[in-house]
Amino acid sequence: MNWLDCVYTATALCLKAYTPETKHWKQPHDQGKFGILRALIDAGEGLISIEEIMDEDEKPDLRLKLDRSKIQTVGKKALGELLLKLQVYKATADVQSAQRLYRKITSVNNNGVYPWLNWREIMLSKEEAQRLCVQPNTVLTGGNSQKVFVAVICISSASAAGCTGATGTGQF
Repeated sequence: MNWLDCVYTATALCLKAYTPETKHWKQPHDQGKFGILRALIDAGEGLISIEEIMDEDEKPDLRLKLDRSKIQTVGKKALGELLLKLQVYKATADVQSAQRLYRKITSVNNNGVYPWLNWREIMLSKEEAQRLCVQPNTVLTGGNSQKVFVAVICISSASAAGCTGATGTGQF
């Protein structure tokens, strides 16, 4: 398990999948990752810390810290306890307790030490447009009586229009 990636993903990416207006997660996996993050934070002992800072442009940003020396002790213990609770609830068909636990560790609000809703807004402000990878196509044109063809490479823009092949050509 890549612990730092898990913490970053749950904070920076998964929070974006939460919709505060409906209090609903767009993706269950994001909700689960966020729950794991909350379980690790609740374990305490300085395993994970998150602080609000200012970036180079004087805009709000977050700094995540993961104490690698505590992964084997605090981190594994916290995940083990979370998984054990969930397994016991599942094995005993204790749906109410499982739902109560899951709602607690996946709730996104500004109550307590961690202002998750504020931090969600910070992460959304850092969001960049999704990148598209558009590959060029080579097309043979011509084909007169002497069977002479010209290779034309079609280079499209990295946009939705470029994905459909609607833009740009160049000859070699």
